[in-house]
Amino acid sequence: MASKKFLLVFTPYLLIYIGYILYELTVANNADVKGWWPLALLVTALFHGIVSRVYCAIDRRQPSSYGYTALYGVLFTLPFIGLLLMNKLWQPIDWYAVNTGQAELTMTQAVVNSIFYLPIMAALILLSHFIIRQVVRAKADR
Repeated sequence: MASKKFLLVFTPYLLIYIGYILYELTVANNADVKGWWPLALLVTALFHGIVSRVYCAIDRRQPSSYGYTALYGVLFTLPFIGLLLMNKLWQPIDWYAVNTGQAELTMTQAVVNSIFYLPIMAALILLSHFIIRQVVRAKADR
């Protein structure tokens, strides 16, 4: 049972990330991705694997339905999708201009492109899962 829930949380994020890498390799023709993408994919998969394990550990205290778990699988993809949509569609960034000092990131761009954005968002989603499981457990104990 835990392995099915792990996959429900882990797979959507991994699919979105692989789709992003394929986009960068094909449509965007990003030469930088060709060199580092296997390492980035591995690190991202390991990070999200840990997040998925923590989700399952919290879920063991008061088990949830598979529908609830699938919803959280989608929730974990939303910060990454937001990062992609903002950087590719809403506010594309000219990294050359930023790196040479000709332009500055807006506050939104700086927050979303921070190395802390995805881990903090994952932690907040896990916290919401923990709180909901605690509330359900408290109601069940009454």
